[in-house]
Amino acid sequence: MPRKLKAWKTAGRFVIIRDQDSGDCVEIKNNLKNLSNKSGRSDTLIGIVCHELESWFLGDLAAVEKAFELKTGKLSKKQNNKKYTNPDQLNSAKQELKKLVHSYQPISGSRKIGEYLEVKNLDKNKSYSFKMFIKGLQKIID
Repeated sequence: MPRKLKAWKTAGRFVIIRDQDSGDCVEIKNNLKNLSNKSGRSDTLIGIVCHELESWFLGDLAAVEKAFELKTGKLSKKQNNKKYTNPDQLNSAKQELKKLVHSYQPISGSRKIGEYLEVKNLDKNKSYSFKMFIKGLQKIID
C-alpha cells in the first residue's frame, strides 16, 4: 500500500476500506493512517467495517431485498429485530446474510446490494460504521 500511494502521481483522493474481522478497529485504523501519512497521502479516507462488509448490508435489509428481488417486505420487515438493529455487533455477518439469502455470494452479492444501499438518508441503514464511512466520503467530496 505505501508504494502504491507514493507512486500515484495524478490528482485524486484515496479511500481504503478494510474489514475489522477480529482485530482492534482503532489499532487497524491507526496503522493504516500511519502508512498513509508515511506515503505522503495524509488525505486518505480510511473506513473500518465492523466486523465484516456484510454488516453494512444487514443494516439495510430493504437494499438486500431489492438486490435479490425478494418479495417486498419479506426481508425488510426483519430490520427491527434486535439482531439487525445494530449489525456491527454481529461477529459473523456473512453467515447471517447467507442464512437470509441462500444465494448470496460475497463478490457478486456485494455488487448487487451496493447498488441499492441508501446513502442519502443514512437513517435507513442501521450500521454505525457504514454511516461514518459515508459521512467521511461526503466530507472529501464537498
